[in-house]
Amino acid sequence: MQIGTDGSWDDDRLEEYFGEAYARWVLAEISPERTEKQVEFLLPHLPPPARGPLLDVGCGLGRHALSLARRGWSVVGLDSSPRFVAHAQKEADRQGLSCRFQAADMRALSFEQEFAAVTFFWSSFGFYSDPENQSTLAGAFRALMPGGLLFLDLENREAILRHFQKETWRDRGDHWILERNRFDAATETLITRKVYLAGGQRQETERRLKLYSQAELLRMLAGADFSLGHCWGDWEGQSYSLDSPRLLLLAKNSTHSHRVASKTSNDSGFTPREEQR
Repeated sequence: MQIGTDGSWDDDRLEEYFGEAYARWVLAEISPERTEKQVEFLLPHLPPPARGPLLDVGCGLGRHALSLARRGWSVVGLDSSPRFVAHAQKEADRQGLSCRFQAADMRALSFEQEFAAVTFFWSSFGFYSDPENQSTLAGAFRALMPGGLLFLDLENREAILRHFQKETWRDRGDHWILERNRFDAATETLITRKVYLAGGQRQETERRLKLYSQAELLRMLAGADFSLGHCWGDWEGQSYSLDSPRLLLLAKNSTHSHRVASKTSNDSGFTPREEQR
């Protein structure tokens, strides 16, 4: 599959970007405390683990999935990288956790009402064309039990464009990471090129991520029959704004709730744990 006019990217580029260099020099720098903080933030908004398992899509090395499993969840983690899921499964087995990891394409989720919650952490949604991204949300809806919850952790397009950084350098002592960014307005795609410099070697990879506005995401969620529960702008629980660092969305696959398109940006909506007691 080649990069299309909509800004989506091919599977080979996906595997290359999320390869060994990314795992070694990007993911390895994320502190366990940061991951635990994110999971702790989400926990009060999830149903209790006894209600059913959780599906973590784009799980990477499994840092969020493993953290949730340590808190009693039975977790299935999906990622396009066989290397990442093998690493995650090995770690889950070492810790004796109830986790199953597998390499899979998020555009072809085949689950039917099996999970109490589905999560997309760390900007793991938006890699493909609009129809494929919409299909991914539809697949997540089908994977959820009635009343199940969907959580999206996304980059905030408005903040990125308002404070756009064309180039950044990271000096890590034994290696350098150069990041060059370009925004394709025609496709609303953020194109990030990472250059890794270490030991006299140079490696370049590229990520293409569709940046959706909050309004666009609400329409997409409504198109997949979700209703909006909460919208935050950071991991501290602040309300979403144009300058928020993140766009965090919690939605529910209930046809009995108000449709997501009718909700305002800061409308709190339902409280999942209270509804399911």
